Amino acid sequence: MIVAQREYESWFLAASLSLRGRHGISPDFTPPADHAAKRDAKGILGAAMVGGYDPIRHQAQLTRAMDLDEAARGNVSSRRMRDRLRAIWSVPV
Repeated sequence: MIVAQREYESWFLAASLSLRGRHGISPDFTPPADHAAKRDAKGILGAAMVGGYDPIRHQAQLTRAMDLDEAARGNVSSRRMRDRLRAIWSVPV
């Protein structure tokens, strides 16, 4: 089983370059350098979005839009998820 280390939204922070300017995220958004260790990823994400972040409205859209390789570079638990998916799909890492 793969579970986000703190919050699922921390994966969006790790993939922020691929999400800039999409789904309400500011085009110049840069998350804190230590975002994986911080709590309140939802709050950080919401502050970067026009109208704030609503998991019900935004989570599926951002999940489809995020770059899994970028998220994996910036977050250990998302790296595990990416690697597990690739193993299931037999895609080289």
